[in-house]
Amino acid sequence: MPSSVLVVENYPDLCSAIVETLARGEYACESAATAEDAIVKLREHHYEAILLAPCMPIRSDPVMRFLTESQPDEIHKVILMTDPPVGEESDPEECRVLVKPFNNEQLFAQLRRLAAQAVNRVRTPRIEILRRS
Repeated sequence: MPSSVLVVENYPDLCSAIVETLARGEYACESAATAEDAIVKLREHHYEAILLAPCMPIRSDPVMRFLTESQPDEIHKVILMTDPPVGEESDPEECRVLVKPFNNEQLFAQLRRLAAQAVNRVRTPRIEILRRS
């Protein structure tokens, strides 16, 4: 499971509810109410997951633009929290999508999938090194 999560949500009540839920699940959470706050935190800290309520269209979202330009290796850690319809702007190859309204089970399932994906990313280079030897 990811241990550190950044929650980027501009609705304070929703953000608090997500952070409290994740804290009960033993995640270390930080939150940001604005894209600017999120970018500052992303520059200063390493997160295992980023829960992002993006500006639409997604490609114009400041946090996604920052990650794409400055930290492209972190894009795979993004879980977009978005209202239906998700639309063509989200790229499932780049990040996961959690459609609002979502429940705790769906939230934790996405985080577990992200953690499993991270484990596979770590294992793959080791396998290639062993094959070369």
